[in-house]
Order: sequence, then C-alpha cells, then structure tokens
Amino acid sequence: MVVTAFQSSSDVMLEENGGKDTQLLSYLIELCLVKLGGVPNVVTDFRAPKEIFEKVFPCQGEFEVKQVGSIVDLLYLPKLLNNDFLFGYNTDFDTLFIPKSVFISNEESNDPAEIAVMEPTDYGTYVKLKYNVNCQFELPSEMLAKQDDLKASSAKYVSSRQILEHVLRHMDKNKVDIVGPSLQTQPHAVNTDYAITTMDRVFAFRNPKWPNFAKEWKTRIRPNNWPDMSVINEIQSLGSHVVAKGNILSKECDLTWRVSFNIAERYMADLMTLQQKKCIVTTKTLIKDAKIEVVSSYHLKTVMWWTVEQGDISMWNSNDVGRNFLAFLDELLKALETGVIKNYFMPDCNMIQGIDRSELEKAILFFKGISKKPISAVLSSSGLTDFPVELRFHNLKDSLLRFNGDTQTKSSLLGIFENYFVKFGMSLPRHPNMRENGFHLLRIAASLCNSPDVDNFIVEHIFHAMREEPDDSHSLLASLLTIFSEKRVIQQLEVEHEANTNAMSDYFSNAGCAFHFWTKKRLQTKPRADDLESAYRCYRTAIRLSPNNPDFYAEYSYFLLVEDKAEEALKIAEKSIRKSMATNEYSYRVYSERFKETLDSRFCRHVTKHHPNHDIQVPSIVVAHYVVVLAKERTGKTVEAISGLKKFFEVCLDDRNQKRYDSLTVYGYSCIELAMHEEALKAFTMAHDTNLNEVQFQNIELCKEAISEMAQGKTILKFLYKRRTFVWASILSVFAILVCAKTRK
Repeated sequence: MVVTAFQSSSDVMLEENGGKDTQLLSYLIELCLVKLGGVPNVVTDFRAPKEIFEKVFPCQGEFEVKQVGSIVDLLYLPKLLNNDFLFGYNTDFDTLFIPKSVFISNEESNDPAEIAVMEPTDYGTYVKLKYNVNCQFELPSEMLAKQDDLKASSAKYVSSRQILEHVLRHMDKNKVDIVGPSLQTQPHAVNTDYAITTMDRVFAFRNPKWPNFAKEWKTRIRPNNWPDMSVINEIQSLGSHVVAKGNILSKECDLTWRVSFNIAERYMADLMTLQQKKCIVTTKTLIKDAKIEVVSSYHLKTVMWWTVEQGDISMWNSNDVGRNFLAFLDELLKALETGVIKNYFMPDCNMIQGIDRSELEKAILFFKGISKKPISAVLSSSGLTDFPVELRFHNLKDSLLRFNGDTQTKSSLLGIFENYFVKFGMSLPRHPNMRENGFHLLRIAASLCNSPDVDNFIVEHIFHAMREEPDDSHSLLASLLTIFSEKRVIQQLEVEHEANTNAMSDYFSNAGCAFHFWTKKRLQTKPRADDLESAYRCYRTAIRLSPNNPDFYAEYSYFLLVEDKAEEALKIAEKSIRKSMATNEYSYRVYSERFKETLDSRFCRHVTKHHPNHDIQVPSIVVAHYVVVLAKERTGKTVEAISGLKKFFEVCLDDRNQKRYDSLTVYGYSCIELAMHEEALKAFTMAHDTNLNEVQFQNIELCKEAISEMAQGKTILKFLYKRRTFVWASILSVFAILVCAKTRK
C-alpha cells in the first residue's frame, strides 16, 4: 500500500499544537543515525561472476569490477542488532562488470579496441551502440541486432537485452534474473550472513572520454564554486559508462543503453559532508518506510548536489542537522512541485518527467506533513528508531511524545541525549567508517555538559574506553590519531603509562595493525589510502619511541611484506634479528584470526584452520626470520634465503623459545615458500609431535603430496635423459611436419 500523506500513530504534543524544536529534532536525528556507516563484511574478489563474463566474452580478456551504490556511498542505514554494534544490512549490493580490453567512444576512430560508437536518441540519457565491425574483438552474433530489425540502416547495433540474456544462459536461472540493467541474484540465493537483500551485477561498457552531450557540466556557472575546477577536471578524466538498460519508452528498447555516470557519482558522494549525507539518509529512510516509490535515492542525491552547487551554501556551515534536514526538505518540495529534477550531469533531462502528476502530489503531501511535524515523523519511522531493547529507546520516545515545550522536561531530555551520545561516541570510533560520526557525537555531548575543553573531553573519554576494553584499545587509539596530532596522543600515553616507551610503542604498533585492518574494510579508495599511510606512520613511530626493541622492527617488517614492500621489509627484518640477538629473553607476537585480513596467505590459512586457538604466537625473531626468507625469495635471492634456514631452525629450537610449536610451523611455511618440502615436512612433523592438531596433519599431507610429485617429475626427467637421442629425433620430426604443412598452405 502506498502512503499518500505523512501519518503517525501519535504526535509530539509540541508539534500537535503547531510548535517546533529544531534542537531536539537535531539530537533525535543524530541518535537515529548512529548506525550510519556500518559496512557489511562482504570480502570477495567476485571471481565466480567474473569467470562467467570472461567465458561469455572470451576475446575481451579480463573484466574490471567496480562496486557502486548505497553501500559504497555510505548512504543507507543498517539495522543495529545488539548493543555490541552487530549490524543487519537491509540493502542491495551493486557491482559493475566492465570488459577491460574494449571501449565505446563518442566518435568513430581507428582504434582496434573500439567496440562501438554511441549514437544519441530522442531520450537524452539513452544512446544506441553502433557496432564497429573492424574491432579486433568480435562480439557473438546473438548479441547484435539483426539487419531486419532496423528499417533505415544496414548497420549492426549492440543489443542491451540480448547481451544480458546471453550471459544469463550461463547462470542459474533459479537464482538469477534480469532486473533493469542488472543480472540480479534473488534474495533466497544471497548469503544471509550479511543480510544483503540482492546482489546486482551490471554489465557496462566504458567510455574513456566524457560524453559530448554532457559537456555543459564542465562549463556551467557555479556560484558556490562546488565542486571546484580541479575536481571537475578529475571527474571528467574518469570518463563514463553505458549500462545494459533499455529505454522502455522507445520502440527500439532492446537497442538502447542508459548512459551511466556511476564513477562520477561515486566521487561526488565522497565530496558530500557528513551532515549532507545524514539529510539524505533520513529522508530516504522515511520514504522507504512509507513506500513512496516515485522518489528514489538517486533523486535525493541529485537534489542535494544541485542545492550545494547553486543554493545557499551558508546553511551547511552549521552542524544543526535538524535545520539542515528541514532546509533540504524544502528544496526537495520545490523540485516536486515544479515537476522538475534536472539530471545533475545532463540538465536538459528531467528525471521525473514521466511520473504521473497524481503520484507526485501524494509525495508532496507526504513531505509537507514531515516538514510540519518532523519529530513525530522520525519517531514514527521503524527504520530510524529500530534499536535493540537493551538501549531503552522507548523511554526516550515516550518522553518526546509527552513534551509540550516546558523547560524542565527539555532539560531532562537533553540529559538523556547526552548519555546516549557519550555511549555511542565511545563505541563508534572503533569502526572504520563511523569514526567521524563518533567524535561528532562526543563533541555534542561535550557541549551539552558545558565542557570547557572539548578536545580534552574527547581524549579522556576515549582513554577511559581503552582502559575498560583493552581488546579494543588499538582501534580506539588509531581513531584518536585520525583527529589529533601524534604529539597530543603521546602526551596522554605518557600520563597513562608513566613515560614507559615500550608500552607506548606497543600501542602505536597495535594502532598500525588497526589502520592496516581498516584498509581492508573501507570501500572508498581515498580513505583506504589515508588509513594505509597512517599504518606506516604508526609502525615507524613505534620504532622511533623504542629504537632498541626488536619487536617493533619485526612487526613493521611483516606489515611491509604483506604490502609487497619486500626490499624494505628485508632491511627492517634484518635489523630486528640483530637487535634480538643482543637480548637474553624472547618476547612474543600474536597473530589472530580476528585480523586475518592483515596476514599473508600462510598465516591466514593457519589461524583460520587452527582449532581451538585460531592464532600464531611466536618470538619476534621468528617473525623476522620468516620475513627475511620470503623477502629474499621475492627479490630473487633464493640461494641466500636457503642458506639462512639453518639459523632460523636453531632459533625455533632455542631453549629461550617457549612457543616451539608455532615457531616450527612458521619455519615450515617458509620452507614451502622455497619449495623445500622435505625440510618443511620435518618441521611440521616435529610440531605435530608436540601438539596433535588437524592443521599440522594437513600440512604434513601437503608436503608428502608435493614430494611425491617431485619424485615423479625426476623419474620422467631421468627417462628422457636416457632416451635423449630418440626424444630429439621425435621433436625434429614434428617440427619438419609443421614446416611442410605451412609451406603447402
């Protein structure tokens, strides 16, 4: 059922009497959006669908995969399942699959990789793709329109519908169907561990240049200089795409493709501030709850971009999300009332032109109701107010509904909000995409309690959380380093640990691990790069604070190895070994399944399969030796790597080593890297004798299989050597036959 106007089971007394309180509205929205930025842990290389596309298009080589949509843009609201920030993700997962070896163009060229040329249609955002018969990569004939389909031309065109149907024939039709431009995996076939509603795989061709019909986007006047010209040039350099979505209003629907600025939109989403995103997500969630189908998420983004570019820019200088939300609603209402939402990249195209006016009127009525009673609207939204019972949100809701504007009740409400903001402000920073919002909430809490020093308020609360939850101290410290200087954080650590440099270095080394882990969880390119640079900085700071401690050199070297910096890793690991030899005791490093994304393939396999501990605990000198072996092998110094194994093995059996089981295992993994399977077998067998475990049994079997295969290979080589005269005669005979055959041709 489509809701035609805002309806609430009960209204806030203040709003029922015609009043408004934008401060309480702001705090309510801030609280309801604490979940903003929760990202599903969907780590995949999309190998299976990529293989299908590459099978269907064998001549076009590898496919590029780009994640797009609300998840990557952080413009959706997950469900908070419990007090420990476990999320449910009621959203879809969108990916573009783009052949790398071909492209489409604005105009015909002599480039052999040009698969088609765009031709405009009567509908601005749709084009036809005229097939280039001279392209070096040939499309299957069933993907092209037959000449009989085109009355006025004998040219061939790439069919958007037929290309999807051709790919679908290679997929499970019980799980996948064509929906719009995508091959959509249906809800029953999606991994429910992530609570993703659908997986949308969208086929697209890339256009390396900006479309000719969208040049106005670069040249138009922007009174707010947003985005600035450097950003505009960068976005244009990204080019565009067309996706396999036909225009249903066209008689040649199956021949039309929709122009897509997905990559540009991804960039634009990153330009938006947190406040702007909150306005969009609040509106989007209210729309979803009310089943308003004529206003989409893309419409909301477009209105926001026009508002920031052309509207009153001063409204965004305030952190008052309540006022900003109401101002954004006004802009949305203006667009709906005029019946025009201009496409941001192609303003001549009205995105709501084809929508029935009566449906628009229903949406207008709905949004006017929200503008009149915004707090009541938010409280009525199941999507915004669905909190776990233990958070007792219902108590706050009841108090807000009874609020009639009196000072005493408001003071009590502000106290409740302050407690919530402190709680969430100390929880959010440990999540990679929620750090900014967490500190924002702590700033609000500081203002509510009239703290004289907001920065000190934040630092003290984060360090309090670190003391209470030491297992999360690494991520909390890392989050502090994103908004405060290293000097300020070190000052607080000196107070907490009485200037114990080893303890402080340990914090920085662990913070480096947290940043490294976050790079694997971030979906946006720039934040990933920023976190990776922060990881480097933290590891280097740990060494600077404790220059004689081998542990931090070992940790840094392993990080460098994982990041494919073998030369640098080798130098740092050798320093760690030298410093370890000057100590009387071994200290130990732990690598656990919790951070498996930061481990190399050997360590990751071990912690994943090793029951019940799911970790590796070894002396830092063992880590350093492991890095030296792998780094030398990767830099072409295999002989040196092999010669160092004797010392490595001695370290594993040293009387000071209390973790021989894991040390022998790590030694075995380094031997496998060098294809020394007999030596690895010896190490794994010794480890297995120390601690019976399934993972060691598997390691032993893998080594035995490799040794057997090598033995078979040697037998074949010996046979060939003994029969070398016959073999060479056979090879020459085959060569002569091939030459004669070529001559006859």
